[in-house]
Parts: sequence; C-alpha cells; structure tokens
Amino acid sequence: HLSRTLKFAGGSWNGLETLVCLPGVEAEFSDLLLQALRERRQEWDVWRIQRLRTDSALGRALLDGGGSLRAAAHDLRLQPFLELPADVETFEAQFGAKQRSTQRRKWRKLVELGAVARVVEDPEEVGPTLRQLLELRRNRAIEMRERYKHMGARYERFLLAAVRGLLPGGARLWRLDLEDTMLASRLNLIQGPREHSYLLGLGSD
Repeated sequence: HLSRTLKFAGGSWNGLETLVCLPGVEAEFSDLLLQALRERRQEWDVWRIQRLRTDSALGRALLDGGGSLRAAAHDLRLQPFLELPADVETFEAQFGAKQRSTQRRKWRKLVELGAVARVVEDPEEVGPTLRQLLELRRNRAIEMRERYKHMGARYERFLLAAVRGLLPGGARLWRLDLEDTMLASRLNLIQGPREHSYLLGLGSD
C-alpha cells in the first residue's frame, strides 16, 4: 500500500536537508519538532530524510535515540570534494593537454574582450548581484525546460537575508562581468577549508 510520507520542503532538489532557525535554538527547536511529530504519529507512516548532517542537533537526537523519535535506519553518505592546489598552473596540470588548451583559449578570449571576474565584497552590491544571478538562473532553466517557479520573490528574499548573514566568512559570491553586463555569477557556501558550489547563474552569451 502507499505510505504517508513526510519530507523536508524542497527535498527533491535541495542539496542538504536541515532546519532553518536562529543560532543557538536548534536543539530546543529539534526537540519541539520531534515531540510535535510524535503527537501526530497517526497522521503519517514514514519520515524520509536523505541528506541530514549527522552532527546537527536533529541528527544527534534521531540517531542517539534520545528524542521523542529515533531513526529506524541510517545510511551515512559522504559528500565528495576536491582538494584544490594553491596555484592555477598546478591545478591545470591535472588535465590533458587538449583540455588545458581549450580552457586557456576560452579564458583568453574572455580576457581579450574585457571580461573581469571578481568576488563581491561591497554589502550594497550583494542584493543586485543575487537578483541578476537568479534572473540568469531562471532564464537558463526556462531554456532547458527545467523547474524555475520555486525561485520567486519569496525565495529571493530568503536567499538575500541568508547570504547577508553568512558573508564574508560563510559564503562567497562571484560575478563575471563584461562592461555593464554580468555574464555569469556563482554563490558558494564556505565550511571550514571547503567551499561548496550552491547556485550558478549563466547567461546565454
């Protein structure tokens, strides 16, 4: 028979399932959530969580069995990452001669046209850059016939508030400009020595 399944909002496309709450209240929030879900246990059959951090308050409560609910199964999946060298030449040496030549030729063409890549550091520039990034992302999704309606005004407000709260140590916002046009923009999330690619806006040009 079909089970009544709970899942995180956006779980089908989000890279990480977690609770969004104020700093310092995650443990209390997790306990209240588990208690509420236990009280409504007759309304659902399975709570499926696919990408929850095991060191989060919710993860610990479910895995340790100390909360109102506990995990019935646990499958730890490691997130892959690359250890990047300190300089571009060493990084490029990992690729074949043909790929290196192609990358350099394309980048040289962008530089010759006057394109400039930089990190957004001015707080006043964060909002306009994110709006342009999302516009590029939406346009690209429409062209590729992918989903895009979730990236509306509400998501834009949430993303702007989150990025402003994370900068400069928790997020990095890049943009590639040619004169007055933004060709591409990328939002990365920073966790210790790792930088996770989160959102890319790529123009058709």
